[in-house]
Amino acid sequence: MEGYRTMAIGTTNGYKKVYYHLPGDDPDAITIDIMEDVAKMIFIALTNMANETSINY
Repeated sequence: MEGYRTMAIGTTNGYKKVYYHLPGDDPDAITIDIMEDVAKMIFIALTNMANETSINY
């Protein structure tokens, strides 16, 4: 069985409800600090996924 690791990123319970690309979208809800934190988390998660030697299904 061939497997591919995946990762999904979303928002929940933030200080402001964010509607990406919908009529209720608020650009002020996304800050540089938030985007920096997300970028760091993505980097760490992808690095861990790439360095994992065993695959558990």
